[in-house]
Amino acid sequence: MAVTPKLEQLDPELRAAIDRLCNDRKLTVDQLFDAVKQMGVDVSRASVGRYRKDVRDVGQLMIESRDAAKALREQLGDLDDDDQSRLNNALLQGQLFRLQMKLTSGDIVPDDLVGDLRKIADTMYRSSASRKMDAERVTKARREATEQTLKAVDKELKASGQPGLTKEQQERLWDAVGVPVPK
Repeated sequence: MAVTPKLEQLDPELRAAIDRLCNDRKLTVDQLFDAVKQMGVDVSRASVGRYRKDVRDVGQLMIESRDAAKALREQLGDLDDDDQSRLNNALLQGQLFRLQMKLTSGDIVPDDLVGDLRKIADTMYRSSASRKMDAERVTKARREATEQTLKAVDKELKASGQPGLTKEQQERLWDAVGVPVPK
């Protein structure tokens, strides 16, 4: 069983201060070690170096996660991201983050892995279902807006003495808004 590093056992305020120092790219390991010693924490230089690497790795994981989420949003288009979808994505990110921390610290045991993977799978399912509902809601709104637009244009054309929209013109409009032509 892995031992929890001393720096991870510190009171949250002190740990947060050390985390901020770890993210200061101008500080060398020696400078960080000296700063931690001045805070009254008795740890080795190697321990400080490993902890700084872990903190930076976590920061990098969070940046990559944010970038992946941004890329996914761009791929999906301008879908409304309702509160449920945001919650599910945050839960998934949290579960992946906790699993990554356990894997990198050596604190993971097979029973933990199974439970964490179950939670991640459940969260991914919920997130996927929520995104599907969002996409269906957007498609329905586009369909209703297109139907209203077609009726209004047809009415205006007929009111001005012109023939209404042809079936081909209507189909081109449906195609332009990216919604299948209703049967």
